[in-house]
Amino acid sequence: MPIVTGYIGPIHCKDLRLGPPAVRIDPRDWRVQRLAPEALVRFVLDVVERRIFLGQEIAPAGDLYCVFPGLAMLTEITADARREIGTFYEYRDRAIGQTLHGNPSLPSVQFLHYEDWEQARDMIAAEVLRRERA
Repeated sequence: MPIVTGYIGPIHCKDLRLGPPAVRIDPRDWRVQRLAPEALVRFVLDVVERRIFLGQEIAPAGDLYCVFPGLAMLTEITADARREIGTFYEYRDRAIGQTLHGNPSLPSVQFLHYEDWEQARDMIAAEVLRRERA
């Protein structure tokens, strides 16, 4: 068996073969996943503790695609799937820089189902109020 040598050391030709193709999800099949109750509580605590940057925090609104360039994928999914989105967010520690207006620039985006978002909004408000009173 021939051996290819180079900077990273000897590589066998069988190592150069491509692996199995990645599973690709058809955008028309994409749906927002619901959160488990524990994950919803973790989401709420992370929002209150400012670990998460919500889409509602973007100011000015023109920075939307600078902050979340991953939102471009929304053009490829069905209208029904778009209606299931309550909000979009990402963890602040994943930022790769800032926009001109000081918003973080996030290379990825996560979505929250609208029913989960309705619960989360109330839970966030209650947690903020609880912390103010403590």
